[in-house]
Amino acid sequence: MEYKLRESILNFCKSSYAAKNNVPQDLSNFTDCSSGINPFGFSDEVRKAIQAIPPKSINLYPESCIGLKGAIAEYWRDKISLKYGNIAFGSGSIDIIYKINKLFLDANSRVLGYSPQFVDYIDDVKSYGGIYDYYLMTMENKYKFNLQLFLEKMNKNYKLIYIDNPNNPTGQVIPISAIETIAEKAQKFGICVVVDEAYGDFMDNANSAVTLINDYDNVAVIRTFSKGLGLAGIRGGYLIATEKLMKYYNKISNPYSISGFAGHLAAAALKDIQFINYSMKKVNRIKTQLIDSLHKVIVLETDLNVPIMTIKHPDSEINLEELLRENNVLSISGEGFIGLDKSFVRLRINSDIEPVISAFDKIEKSI
Repeated sequence: MEYKLRESILNFCKSSYAAKNNVPQDLSNFTDCSSGINPFGFSDEVRKAIQAIPPKSINLYPESCIGLKGAIAEYWRDKISLKYGNIAFGSGSIDIIYKINKLFLDANSRVLGYSPQFVDYIDDVKSYGGIYDYYLMTMENKYKFNLQLFLEKMNKNYKLIYIDNPNNPTGQVIPISAIETIAEKAQKFGICVVVDEAYGDFMDNANSAVTLINDYDNVAVIRTFSKGLGLAGIRGGYLIATEKLMKYYNKISNPYSISGFAGHLAAAALKDIQFINYSMKKVNRIKTQLIDSLHKVIVLETDLNVPIMTIKHPDSEINLEELLRENNVLSISGEGFIGLDKSFVRLRINSDIEPVISAFDKIEKSI
């Protein structure tokens, strides 16, 4: 039989690098710089919390995760006062992305982003038959975000604006002043600005769009426990927005979007600010070491505290992901990102950076 699917799904081809990432079954000989996780694991407070998991969190449906909402409010207390009604959950940040798009998008709905950026978001827009427009960063200034060029693209025809900050794949951080300028202009057009801060724990909280929530009712901020907190396996994320927007979000969200088990561990992780700061300092040191060792390949605009970065081979015909794999380093090819090609890779900093430095040394000797 022929399934009566949405036409937009029939004509849609998923481009997610996660789906295409052909990771070898045996990783023992590889240095993995492909997956977007914390290279230093997770907090010791989480290890302790594992030992103290309440048995009811396994057997019973999760309650409203009040304890986790309290931990989130406390985490942001120095920057903004959040009500519990400002916080909602999802099964990872990608689940929240799906729900927000479900709230706003129909066929031919227009979304404005900037590229390259997180391709799974773009995929989801297209699955609705939506139109993803973008401001394209270029090699001219090593793909640094240009606020003025982005503002020139904005108009009343967009239903949503999507900003990932820090940017995936470059790891650059857009200043909060730029995010606020975008939010202010978007508010005049009645456009909601979705700020995806999946890697946000690797930047100062003062630069987070969470700080804008009380002043701009069109800002929605997505956070995850998978990256900086090192808890990708528990599949948890949270949304911060106005209570007005949350009323609509909760209409289409599962009340059990995050398990009691996940909530228990995430709350423990949020309380260990020392681990988060430790991770940023270690990333900064290792990333600086790698960049200083590179002389011929090109490093795009990036922030030293963020564990991902984009690197380009000077020859656009070279498949850099394949070259690195031949040298036992796993990365993500630039081919899946708008504005990049096979000569680019997204690299996630590994705690053992020496094999990566060695691989690039061999590659650069052949240039």
